[in-house]
Amino acid sequence: LCGIISTLDQVIVPFEYQEITNFSQGMAVIEKGNKYGYMNMLGEEVLAPKYQDAGDFSEGLGYIQGINGKYGFLNVVGEVVIPCKYDWVSRFKQGIAKVKVGQEFGFITPKDDTILPCEYDVIADFTDSLALVAQGGKIGYINRKGDMRIPLKYDYALDLVSDGAFKNGLAKIQLHKKRGFIDAKGKIVIYPRYNDLLDFS
Repeated sequence: LCGIISTLDQVIVPFEYQEITNFSQGMAVIEKGNKYGYMNMLGEEVLAPKYQDAGDFSEGLGYIQGINGKYGFLNVVGEVVIPCKYDWVSRFKQGIAKVKVGQEFGFITPKDDTILPCEYDVIADFTDSLALVAQGGKIGYINRKGDMRIPLKYDYALDLVSDGAFKNGLAKIQLHKKRGFIDAKGKIVIYPRYNDLLDFS
């Protein structure tokens, strides 16, 4: 079992937890009886272990999994601010969290406002303020407001989910099994005529 001691070897938190994670934004995930909750840096249970899962805090919110198997978010005082209604969630980053409903992904704000509806097969991480999205075998790019900046017109390929990120202002794309590069405005810089390409360094 886990607990917390001081540098003077004094027990601050009794050894009664199955797990205590590292603190994130002043909160640690705790596990007891195969249920999860949160503890503050004083060793006080902000939220007694009662959830199926819980994650590190980011931007003032931590994710939780309810008894219904769905995910939501709570704040640092233990109040659920986004109900457990999603099939999967990421941590918030720059005011955006990726969420999943069924097999499709979207984006929400910390107030649970929809930035991008859950209708995409894949959403990659943002690079250069753009994120690759895939739908129906085609890929395009969205901005942080959820606007489609580069239309869904390039062919989907699994390795492009990571390799298709913008690097030095360019992103790799595929069309008719050939590859090239586009810039952040969607302009083709190198026409897709190569079997594969490495990123410019």
